Amino acid sequence: MSESFDDVVLNLPDDYEGKVIATLIISKYNISEQLSVLYVHGFFDYFFHPHLAELFLQHKINFFALDLRKCGRSICERVPVGDRKGIVIKIICITM
Repeated sequence: MSESFDDVVLNLPDDYEGKVIATLIISKYNISEQLSVLYVHGFFDYFFHPHLAELFLQHKINFFALDLRKCGRSICERVPVGDRKGIVIKIICITM
């Protein structure tokens, strides 16, 4: 992880294979009370694009990323990588 980011491990309820986590990546340059964006990676991927964060930050938009369960920084032992069985994701878009 770059020195420009912190990460927070989010403990999720165990699934059919055991322990599951997700990882929230947070830019150290975020400023409170600014618009924010949450980057959610594609299938079998994870956040590794710091230049994306820099672009948003240049436009005064805070940057967060989420490594979904069983991907990237959220891979636990004994868990098949990228397994999506039983996962439901709700994404809410708000336009201004």
